[in-house]
Amino acid sequence: MENRAMHLGAIALLVAAAAVPVRAQVSTDALQSITAAVQARQYERALKLIEGALGQSPNDVRLWTLQGMARSGLGNDGEAIISFNHALKLKQDYLPALEGAAQIEYLAGNTRGAIPLLRRVLLLRPADQTAHAMLAAMAYKQRDCQSAAEHFGRAATAISSQALALDQYATCLAVLKRPDEAISVLQKLVTLKPADPQVRMKLATIEFNNQRASDVIQTLRPLVESATPDPDALELASAAYEAVGDTPRAVEALRKAIGLAPRNVSYYLDFADLCLVHGSFQVGIDIVNAGLSLVPDSAPLYLARGVLLVQMGKYEQAETDFETAQRVDPNQASATAAKALAEIQRNNLDQALETVQLQLRQKPNDAFVHYLLAEILARRGASEGSSEMDRAIAAAAKAVQLDPDLALAHDVLARLYLNSGRVSLAIEQSRLALRADPSDQTALYHLILALRRSGKSNEIPPLLKRYTALREHAARDRSRLFEPGQSAVPPDER
Repeated sequence: MENRAMHLGAIALLVAAAAVPVRAQVSTDALQSITAAVQARQYERALKLIEGALGQSPNDVRLWTLQGMARSGLGNDGEAIISFNHALKLKQDYLPALEGAAQIEYLAGNTRGAIPLLRRVLLLRPADQTAHAMLAAMAYKQRDCQSAAEHFGRAATAISSQALALDQYATCLAVLKRPDEAISVLQKLVTLKPADPQVRMKLATIEFNNQRASDVIQTLRPLVESATPDPDALELASAAYEAVGDTPRAVEALRKAIGLAPRNVSYYLDFADLCLVHGSFQVGIDIVNAGLSLVPDSAPLYLARGVLLVQMGKYEQAETDFETAQRVDPNQASATAAKALAEIQRNNLDQALETVQLQLRQKPNDAFVHYLLAEILARRGASEGSSEMDRAIAAAAKAVQLDPDLALAHDVLARLYLNSGRVSLAIEQSRLALRADPSDQTALYHLILALRRSGKSNEIPPLLKRYTALREHAARDRSRLFEPGQSAVPPDER
């Protein structure tokens, strides 16, 4: 907001208040001359006129307020505050002086001075959007999103053309887990700054995190279809394409991102994830190999290749990659977890248990490792009523507590509840798994079994239809991700 905006509003109030009785009131003509000089930004002339008028009317609150405005106009904010404070001593609820003083403190970043003044303004004018906007901005700087969002919400018109305020408002709404409102605000910001890639990426990220993949694709279209596409936008667009079931476009977007930024490890990892999900393990290994040729010291790439090798049954090669990942980055906790996962798939459950228990001592709040512990115990034959079953359930429950979106943990917890006869809890966990991952076949299968055992057969037919469709879709996806003769590796990286 402009430095002068509040000043001019205050001057208008002063003129309107010319007939208000005050002690030793200056003449109307003198007041109008001073006001006209301030409005014309003739601050030196205004100060001379005020000096003369104060000699005759030293207790006229309007003169002291106009003096504050003139001094502020000349950049003498320290002297301006003295004038405004003197006016407030004469009349503590004098709105123009409150606004003038608040404006100076706000622009100086003095929250301790500005906030009390602005609150006094709002006591007099509760709907003052400028005051709400200022309080919101200061609350944001203090990381008080609750207050910031409340005041931004009451300043909707005032901030409608203010990019920074809209961005801060949206950020706080996202922090407060009010995504629909955050998206609405960011859409206004995109309209205000349609060519700003950061604004579009921020909107698209919140849309994606709230299952609005189709909206993500539309939001990112200008960034991915431009002459110089944004590789980060391509990466996010790829995830959105995959979410709506358009795997070929997801693959193509990632290939473009890799071609534009061939040393960005995250793009190769996303590609490997796609290949893992769709059963194209060798294609994933090929793309990871391309990444390692450019970034040979990337622990995550060795880890990703190891996971893909496990799926192909190449356990010794996978073990070598996991060890390399651990050597390259000793803090790479995922390498240990992946090693345990490989042991599980080889049915070396005792070795897997030893690995996971060691990792839990180092990372007691790692949700995935707690899930692995539950999975191992379940596979070791935890039976109803046994201490192993109790321990497995406790590990799975801890995993979902630490990460409510970890569908695998919900799946194993649902299975354990089913095996121990706690059908209603199995239903609950299966639904939570499907909320985290709507394409989770295991969760659907558990839900169908649990509903059948509970006698709720009326819900089962549509679930069976959905389960069949997911299996057919997965079977199609297990085919190659690329047309015959098409390489996984972008031309520039071969």
